[in-house]
Amino acid sequence: MATTNYFDIFKPKNGEKTNLNVMKPKVGTTASVTTVTTVTTVTEITTNSNLDLGDLTSGPVRPILEVYPKTKHGNQNRSFSAAYFNEFKWLEYSVKKNAVFCFVCRNFSHDSGYTEETFVRTGFSNWKKLSTKLKMHASSKIHLNCLTQMTSYESTIKEGSKMSKISSVHQKQVDKDCTYLSYLIDILLYLAKQRLAFRGHSETSESQNQGNFKELCVLF
Repeated sequence: MATTNYFDIFKPKNGEKTNLNVMKPKVGTTASVTTVTTVTTVTEITTNSNLDLGDLTSGPVRPILEVYPKTKHGNQNRSFSAAYFNEFKWLEYSVKKNAVFCFVCRNFSHDSGYTEETFVRTGFSNWKKLSTKLKMHASSKIHLNCLTQMTSYESTIKEGSKMSKISSVHQKQVDKDCTYLSYLIDILLYLAKQRLAFRGHSETSESQNQGNFKELCVLF
């Protein structure tokens, strides 16, 4: 199942100021980790808890660091690689926990009645087995169900945006019509008060004087 377009709906929060440039996909664009600005230190991130993981407004948090913290696995020290962001668009990285999460399952698994603790709450940090684990999660039933829910959410957001635009255009037309109607009422009241004739001798388009009512309508 393709997942690229599922993350087109996210955009940065208004007014959010941070020391970290994190990739937050915008509406109408496809997420790509290659556009993320490189971060030089980890301390810049850990000082602000709001940057740790994303929500439905910000989108997935996918920081690109020059060096990720290493964890010892057996006789080797391993660390997370940002290259995984390219293959798994739903993948998030938590600097505070030095672990990865599934953005989709974190935000939508609560409706399914079942959650996979590793990618939803605790995070996964066994970097030696990361590739295998990510592929298993991507094909799991719970993850695919969450992707379906996210697709529905995306459709709802887009449909709501369309309806909002239609409503805005309609309201502008209503306001315009109300203003025009108020002018007509004012003209009618004025002519009646002054006891002036509404019609002229000739109301054709070629006439120099089409009558008080039409001439005032043109004036307004």
